[in-house]
Amino acid sequence: MKNYLPLIVEDDESSTSILREYLQKLPFLQKPIVCKTAFEALGALKQHSFDMVFLDMYLPDLSGEELLQLLPKRPPTIITTSDPNFAVNCFDFDVADYLMKPFSFLRCVRAVNRALEMQVSDNSVADAHSIFLKVGRQLKQFHYKDIDYVEAFGIYSKLITHHQVTVVNETITSLEERLPKRNFARVQKSYIVNVEKIATYDTKYLQLGTTKIPIGLTYRNSLQGFWNLIDKG
Repeated sequence: MKNYLPLIVEDDESSTSILREYLQKLPFLQKPIVCKTAFEALGALKQHSFDMVFLDMYLPDLSGEELLQLLPKRPPTIITTSDPNFAVNCFDFDVADYLMKPFSFLRCVRAVNRALEMQVSDNSVADAHSIFLKVGRQLKQFHYKDIDYVEAFGIYSKLITHHQVTVVNETITSLEERLPKRNFARVQKSYIVNVEKIATYDTKYLQLGTTKIPIGLTYRNSLQGFWNLIDKG
């Protein structure tokens, strides 16, 4: 997962401090660059390749709406304002989200989710190539290609990667929803496997390296599509 670079365009120190604090909690974001005026932001946009912009609507030189007009091609933009009257016009500019001040950390996370088209929950953050999962009190990154299989472990799950076992703060049902279905399949009540790691299989078992995993009776029919895909490969 890449580290995304945010731009904050905001002249209020208090609002900037709160937003910076929120963004620093997300491990996939770089330290944001802050601009206090629209013209300063225009200069920063020429110098850096930003992945998202947080834009206040009241700036000392131009309004946020005027800045949007100057930037028909721009990174996904999240409006931050205490004024609801800009909402209709802003969505005409195809903004990613509209945050009404004061907003919570979780509301900010949802806006980031929309801007980056990522899957974000309390315990995980996922994109097309990897997922951050909560391990204890920290978020740890796992690349999909490195995950061999997942095993249920009560209200937690065990992720097996290259013969290493990591206990994560997610149930196996939650991981079934978050892991990409093109790569992973639930094969039994207690197991999700990376289909690319399957060496051999029959109607009762899968072989992943030296590990033999049982196939649940209720999952056999639903897995037929995966078997066809593997056979074609």
